[in-house]
Amino acid sequence: MTLLEIFRRKTWITDDTYSKLSDEGKQIAAMIKGLINAISKSC
Repeated sequence: MTLLEIFRRKTWITDDTYSKLSDEGKQIAAMIKGLINAISKSC
């Protein structure tokens, strides 16, 4: 369980905010993975 999920369950953030932050987190994770792959190929 992530902090984001805990915040949503405690109603410290709205479902809309949860969705937006979750989507942004997934996008960032994909960008980091792409960067790691690019660095790995160049070595």
